[in-house]
Amino acid sequence: MIEKAELTRRGINTYRLTIKEMQPVAYMPKTNGYIPLLSSGLLDEQNVSKYPIGNEPLIIGFDNNKQLLNELAKQLTKTPAELRNTMSEIVYKPTKINKNRLNINMNDGFQVVIGLANFSTSIKTYPSIVGQVTDGSTGIIDLEVGAFYQSYYNQGRKNKAK
Repeated sequence: MIEKAELTRRGINTYRLTIKEMQPVAYMPKTNGYIPLLSSGLLDEQNVSKYPIGNEPLIIGFDNNKQLLNELAKQLTKTPAELRNTMSEIVYKPTKINKNRLNINMNDGFQVVIGLANFSTSIKTYPSIVGQVTDGSTGIIDLEVGAFYQSYYNQGRKNKAK
């Protein structure tokens, strides 16, 4: 899909046509393949592929909710590509308290819990938080309100103690 087209005149008989296509920011898995979510918030159902193309994350649980998909696309577009490419899956997990809660499974084994409204701003703190985890563990980074980290190892020890 075309995001922007520009026609410029260069001389008497020369024109230059510049076209900028909307880029996928994520892919939605369906039974027939992967549908790209474009930067505009639209699902490009004309370009279903057998496999997701590139390093964009998969989005799960959004069920063609146009308002949520539009906001997610806007937030992902504001997120630097190098950070977006570290995301494996973005799962929509609403709660009674936060109807726009997301769980992001990262390629390095961490899970990020974050709200959709502040996604592009809060996710930028992810690299510095992970950099502070020096024991080699992975776990859950909660960025809904402030920042909180809980190791999967410590979480398992607490559950066994009950």
